[in-house]
Amino acid sequence: LISENAIIGGTYTAIPYDKDFFSTFQSIFINYSETKREPPDYIPTHAMIISRDIFMKSGGFQENFLPILEDVEFSHRLRRTGFKLTTNPEILVRHIFNFSLIKSLKNAFRKSMYWTIYSLKNKDILTDSGTASYELKINAASFFLNTVFIMLFFYFKNTEFLISILLIYAVNLAVSKELIKAFYKAKGLSFVIFATLYYTLIYPFPVGAGAFSGILRYMWSYKR
Repeated sequence: LISENAIIGGTYTAIPYDKDFFSTFQSIFINYSETKREPPDYIPTHAMIISRDIFMKSGGFQENFLPILEDVEFSHRLRRTGFKLTTNPEILVRHIFNFSLIKSLKNAFRKSMYWTIYSLKNKDILTDSGTASYELKINAASFFLNTVFIMLFFYFKNTEFLISILLIYAVNLAVSKELIKAFYKAKGLSFVIFATLYYTLIYPFPVGAGAFSGILRYMWSYKR
């Protein structure tokens, strides 16, 4: 039974309307991230069920807010006032992403930047929150840590750095194993290979750059 003060959410289908690689990658990533934990940290507006009375009495979405993440702020506000958030993975929306490589990278940068700003203000930067998952945060941290070790290897020519790189990458894969399974379940072996390489070797760069930009923007607004 669902409580009358519950806000119910779903997510995107694993396979989007446009079935190219980058759109499919994004849809699987969101589908997995928004359904992996119960209760969820937020309810996405692309699949939210809420009564009109609750929505109106809560004040709805903040008009003076960031360009995105209004559903995250709204969900957190509702939860603080006693409402319960719950996910029904059978509630699915098929989305059109039209993602290319550039659009995928830009989306990662933009979301990471604004999510970092919001998380710093909300003091929950390490929270496992939907697509701002702990797996993604570890993935980005692993990428930049390995970048440092690669530079150290070429400078010192010490194979111990290579061993460290392999160990960090292996730990990252272990942390993200459920997402990797979701890639495989949705599209099979060839897709999981390319999706995992993209997720671990390319995608972390715009995520990390966006986070760094978000920190700088937050510090600038705080000083003002």
